[in-house]
Amino acid sequence: MTWFDKLTMTWFGKLTMTYESIRARAKRIKIGDHFCLVADLEDIIKSKKATGREKDIAVNKLLEDTLKVKRNLKR
Repeated sequence: MTWFDKLTMTWFGKLTMTYESIRARAKRIKIGDHFCLVADLEDIIKSKKATGREKDIAVNKLLEDTLKVKRNLKR
């Protein structure tokens, strides 16, 4: 088992999404001279719901409201 398999099992074990599917929907952004991938907001919300942790549940309302605003701006 590789470190990547362990990461996938640890973080994505409760999700119906795979690392590959999350990565495929990620946004590539530039920060200074570097580029990085940032998970799609919908995937972040799903992952926080899957954890069931209080701190993740507490922030999800804000994230869901942000997602609604983003969707309305696209119309």
